[in-house]
Amino acid sequence: MRTVERIEVITHYPEDDKECLGDYIDIEIVVTGSSGAQRYQRYGDHYHDNGSDKAEGFVDALQLIYGEHSPIQVSHIDKADREGYE
Repeated sequence: MRTVERIEVITHYPEDDKECLGDYIDIEIVVTGSSGAQRYQRYGDHYHDNGSDKAEGFVDALQLIYGEHSPIQVSHIDKADREGYE
């Protein structure tokens, strides 16, 4: 049986938003478990894709499925590393 040990929710902001306070560009979810690190999912911004809500639902589902027998560490990371909107 595969296990999930850690979930990283990485919110990407425009590279000129060093404080990560503005609108985000996308959200990436990286899951680490028995099969190694894999990028499972990427969601778009709030206005076009409602990415934060979708990411939250995805993480909740993983915790429900895999977190029953052992706790899953979830971390949220903000990165200002994307080109901004035109």
